[in-house]
Amino acid sequence: MKGILKPRSERAKMDFASLADNFSDAVEAVKKFGIVDLSAMGMDWNTSVLKSNGGGILYNTGNVYSNEGERVSGKIKNCGRGEIGIRVANPRLIGKYGLANDDIVRSLAEAVGYTAKLDILEGVEFLPSGEVDGVRFAQDNDFSRVDYNDVDIVRHNRFRETLTNEAKRIITARNRDGSFDKYTVVEMPSGAFVAYCSDQNEAPYVVLDIDALTQDKQTIRKNRDAITFRRDARGDWEKRVMEAVA
Repeated sequence: MKGILKPRSERAKMDFASLADNFSDAVEAVKKFGIVDLSAMGMDWNTSVLKSNGGGILYNTGNVYSNEGERVSGKIKNCGRGEIGIRVANPRLIGKYGLANDDIVRSLAEAVGYTAKLDILEGVEFLPSGEVDGVRFAQDNDFSRVDYNDVDIVRHNRFRETLTNEAKRIITARNRDGSFDKYTVVEMPSGAFVAYCSDQNEAPYVVLDIDALTQDKQTIRKNRDAITFRRDARGDWEKRVMEAVA
């Protein structure tokens, strides 16, 4: 049927099955939160925006590597008899701007999966700046800033994506001005929490109690309430984080 997206490859079929499994929980999440904009919430490798629409989800998504071109939009809905359908409002865009059929399926499956695990805390700030002798420290003043190359950036993005995929819960905080906190927190199956940031110079923090992440950085270090991992392009910091939360 024209305008209905169907998975073609075996990988896309698995993605579609995952989307169907997570659909009901995602519908409840977008009803609760209204709009889910993954990029604004720190998951900037997926540009999908989801909105509540009755028993379905309105979506729009684009190519993460380019801002050029229109965004594919449409609706994900329950078609009855347990079947989930992806309707595309502008099917002429399929295959354009790097948005192949199965790429769209994969992007939406990931977005629905993340949304199903999403929790938004209101009026909370993770790892706020601290004050010493009345002087406020910059939030990104972990250590001397480093210019990372493209390989390092890809490693950091893959690390964030891997953590988020393996998490059982994704937590973001909405500030009083409506913007989202620079840190995204994921709860791992082990019960550990990891705070990460898209900024290449920000180190991830691992804690066992999420409340510890509402302390400023100076306090959390002083009290040794978190394990921190310096973002060292020459080291195996990603492996050490994953071992710490296993």
